[in-house]
Amino acid sequence: MLNPENLAIFSEMECDYNSTLLRKKSSNMMENLDDQHSTAKVTIEVLSAHLAKPDIANYILFNHYQEASRNNVIKLLLRGTLLYNARRDVTKVFKYIIELEHVIQPGGALWRILQDNDTSTLSDQRLHCVTKTIKLLSKVLASVTIF
Repeated sequence: MLNPENLAIFSEMECDYNSTLLRKKSSNMMENLDDQHSTAKVTIEVLSAHLAKPDIANYILFNHYQEASRNNVIKLLLRGTLLYNARRDVTKVFKYIIELEHVIQPGGALWRILQDNDTSTLSDQRLHCVTKTIKLLSKVLASVTIF
């Protein structure tokens, strides 16, 4: 669960939407900058808790953006959006790793193919298994490299 304490946080869409409105200097958004500022900080704290050791990074970030100004709230909201993106990327990488572990587990189909001493060509089923594993490895490598 993302927010087990049910704290008031912005969703990813709200981070994008609110930062866009603030950049356009929407009068509605300008009135409640203090609320936006505190909710953006809580959002960052909740998201950071899932990704890394947030104590020092958040301390530095929040000290730098202490004032509830328009620019500071925009930057905090953008940071929230980036953390949502990072969370999505990490989840994708972990799903690939879990799928890869399932495919290459000892005793699995791939292991049996690799241990087979038959030097003839691979059957269609075995070729499919090897091809699937190579594609999955490629996805994992690409995701980890991008991340």
